[in-house]
Amino acid sequence: MVDLNALHRELHQAGRPSLVRTLEGLEPADRATLATHLVHNFTDQQLTALGRDGLHVLRRAMCADAAERCEHAVERVDAVLRRLPGIVATECEGVWVLSEGPLPGRVTPNVPPGTLVILCRRHTDSSGLCDYYRQCFEELPEPVIAALNRGQVCFLPLDQVRVPLWARLRSYALRVAWA
Repeated sequence: MVDLNALHRELHQAGRPSLVRTLEGLEPADRATLATHLVHNFTDQQLTALGRDGLHVLRRAMCADAAERCEHAVERVDAVLRRLPGIVATECEGVWVLSEGPLPGRVTPNVPPGTLVILCRRHTDSSGLCDYYRQCFEELPEPVIAALNRGQVCFLPLDQVRVPLWARLRSYALRVAWA
């Protein structure tokens, strides 16, 4: 038996890891029921706050249930996923580059082929970021998932990505025009 009020409080305090642990600890039918209940009772803002990984966890839990009661909830989760920035996986010379949204510039890391390069902010929790992308496996190509599972991952802060000169000049021109 799950206390839904306690779960709501815990989700607001602990966030996505709590959701994953709670759902994984339930039987499949209970998992689907709870996921459907949460989606129906959360606002769009609360669903968005769960992030791509949390939404995929909810979606998988609901899709495991054959009941028609979760169809609307799955559609709602899909709509929220479409509004979030997409995950971009790009392959270049045997190296995969993974980022949220479009790549900010040319990425040419000095890593061996088969390595996954994840673009991130400085001081990002690397294991948490790997777990995040593992939960989003439906959106990732097979070589990216394999590199994540092997642990062949390199993290590159966004401020180290080379932005082409024309893009920097355009950005500067826009800042001057708006000033």
